[in-house]
Amino acid sequence: MSLQRYFAPKTLSRLAPYLVAFLIAFIPAFIHIVEYSQFSPIDELRHLDYALQITKGHVPKLGDKLGQDAMHEEACRGIDYAWLDPACNSTTFDPVAFRDDGWQTASPHPPTYYILSGISGRTLRGLGILDGAIDGARLMSALLFGFGFVATFAAGRQLGVRSFPLLAGLALLLTLPGALHSASIVTPDSFAMLAGSGALLAAIRWKKGLLSTRWLILVGALVGFTKLTNLVMLLAVVTWLLIDALLQKRNEQGELSPIRAPLLMFAAGALTSGAWVLFDRLRATISADIVPQTIMLKFDGIPPLKHLLNPEVLLTWFPPSRGFDNARFFNQYVSLMRSLVFPLLIGALIVTALRARKGNDIASLSLYAGLAGLVGAPIFIIGTAITSGILVGAEGRYAVCLLPVYVIAIASQSKGRVGDVLLGLFGGSAWIICTYAVLVG
Repeated sequence: MSLQRYFAPKTLSRLAPYLVAFLIAFIPAFIHIVEYSQFSPIDELRHLDYALQITKGHVPKLGDKLGQDAMHEEACRGIDYAWLDPACNSTTFDPVAFRDDGWQTASPHPPTYYILSGISGRTLRGLGILDGAIDGARLMSALLFGFGFVATFAAGRQLGVRSFPLLAGLALLLTLPGALHSASIVTPDSFAMLAGSGALLAAIRWKKGLLSTRWLILVGALVGFTKLTNLVMLLAVVTWLLIDALLQKRNEQGELSPIRAPLLMFAAGALTSGAWVLFDRLRATISADIVPQTIMLKFDGIPPLKHLLNPEVLLTWFPPSRGFDNARFFNQYVSLMRSLVFPLLIGALIVTALRARKGNDIASLSLYAGLAGLVGAPIFIIGTAITSGILVGAEGRYAVCLLPVYVIAIASQSKGRVGDVLLGLFGGSAWIICTYAVLVG
């Protein structure tokens, strides 16, 4: 009886849009995994090594060298970069022969993603389904990306946005270099979409009284334990809840006040991220100053204001756009679609944010997510310069967690049939062009 109810037409029709949202993300990411055999230069070797090491019971630290399994996989596949790895048939591999002298530099990231990807990679290899561990680990990235699309769709529906424009808006995200590529390689950046949409969905349900405060705080802690940069979305969500609480002047008896609960949510995320960074630094056996990448990016003091206000820096997360493009994926048609999608996302977010007022949740979220995107990149650069003594770029993939709000903002602007047709045309074209580019190169 229960199975009949689960597979009833009404139930299936309700679940179908969520499945479509998942497939919009998963299909092109899966094709990318199949077709993109090389290692990504975005430290994929380090991330794979982390995943393999932690699933053997060893937590990597600064001072470790890369393991033989990960080095063997890159030597046999090659890297999408002007670098010559040792021969695949080498008996053993010298870490110094790989980039950054073979130092393991991914250890500052929390282990959440690596445990999942390591288990996926080892399991699929162990079952004989895949030859190496990297494709299985990459598959976990694609799954997380798909679940992020599902959670974004769910958050939009909770805010009253219709299904069709939400799905069309999600399809637009495939044009962003930081989104699809990160979803198809071994990197904790693939967790960003799910972390951002999960925090948003939890906040919406808590605000409606459908989620307890304990779960809200737990979600905040989990977001922080995916990656430090995902705190930017957590900050936007918490700001929305705080400002709304102050405007509504609510204070329920016997419960944590609507002001304390969001603060605890952000504190939990900041605590888990900060605790792991401190833990990693205490375990380090070398100084980061001897790592070639650190030497190359070495910087003393605070970056000048001129650098921070440079549009290429200030607008990097508005929207999260700048990132690595592999030659196989990027072509003139993707470039054309991207030139249309970027201003469309920005315009929708700005128009929606301008309507911010008490009770307009989507507009308020757009305002705070937009502000987080604008100030987030300069703050990130200042923070890394002060804490690590390096000057790095705020890559777009670091703020993919903000994209759920962009999707909801643009979907909320589609009011009638004409809007649905235009947004559907843009979204469908973006999905087809990007998927085809990944498939044929």
